[in-house]
Amino acid sequence: MIFLNFAKKYKPKTLNEVIGQQGALLSVKGWLKNWKKGEAMIIWGPTGTGKNSIAEAIASENKWHMVKLSPSENRSAAGIAKSLTAAATQRPLLIKNRIILIDDIDVITTEDRGAVKEIVNIIKKSIFPIILTANNIYVKKIEPIRKVCRIVQLNKIGIIEVEKKLNEICEMEKIEPNKLSLKILARSCGGDLRSAINDLEVAAVDKKINLDSIGHREREINIFEVMKVVFKTKKMKTAVDVMNESDKSYDELLLWLEENICNEYEDPVEVAQAFEALSKADMFRAKVSKNMNYRFIRYASNMLSGVSLAKKNHYSKFTNYRPPNVLMMLGRTKKSRAEMKEKYTELGSKLHCSRKKVADQMPFLSTIMDK
Repeated sequence: MIFLNFAKKYKPKTLNEVIGQQGALLSVKGWLKNWKKGEAMIIWGPTGTGKNSIAEAIASENKWHMVKLSPSENRSAAGIAKSLTAAATQRPLLIKNRIILIDDIDVITTEDRGAVKEIVNIIKKSIFPIILTANNIYVKKIEPIRKVCRIVQLNKIGIIEVEKKLNEICEMEKIEPNKLSLKILARSCGGDLRSAINDLEVAAVDKKINLDSIGHREREINIFEVMKVVFKTKKMKTAVDVMNESDKSYDELLLWLEENICNEYEDPVEVAQAFEALSKADMFRAKVSKNMNYRFIRYASNMLSGVSLAKKNHYSKFTNYRPPNVLMMLGRTKKSRAEMKEKYTELGSKLHCSRKKVADQMPFLSTIMDK
């Protein structure tokens, strides 16, 4: 008898069994239905959201043979050509159809010379559907692959859907359901269904759920969740802890708080106190930057939490937290700034000075060039 862990045992057998990705599944099904020779698709998103499961479910429900190239295999150009060229271009005699899965393309290393170019070549020649997976689609080195693929994004799976899946597994495994424990597991997994299922398996001792048997799963918290906690709580420790677990840098956190204080607080006194806390935090941040004295970071973090303490009463209203205008402006001007940076570098080489020097003197240089 082969023992399967819960994650493998309850892996989706069909696309309809994949949970929490309805929009993405519509794109996948549309791509499959209209697939033509030389087409590929990248499925990307956080860990545990179903990237591999979707590819494997396609193979399972269509009874197709799957050829998989994982990160542990030789992913040099020669290795990829050896593993995939024949599989992608030769139709087998005894197999109905085939699907090719190239896993984690964003972790191709610089040592894997020619790998990206070889993958693009195989995609163009393939007579079978090719699916690639990635955690981050915007890694620069895979840009040539991205250009020749349909892109489908997966999102973190919702707490309710994770909890429902855990409850189904409990029923199948005859584990005594504990609603509170399942809710805690669903919340702590951070949208990673596979991790939640693994945690359930560890916690299911003698067919009962014992949360003491699993450790706390540390995860980065996205910025909108951070804003919600900081502006809603009145506890300094809660605010500090959630900011420490944020996926943003300290400087970005400061900008996000500055942008949204007036969106959250309505009392002018609360607004004033929140900005005062922010200004003190910025003073400590400046000391860190100027004197390289990193022990001040702790004080800066504590001062940032003062934004939480500025309110008199808890705000239960919904607030649409906005990204900082300065970050949005930088995002919009990224291309033009890159072009300007290139021009400054070119001018600097001709004028025998640094790019920064050229930038500083640009108003005068522009006047001279106009004349």
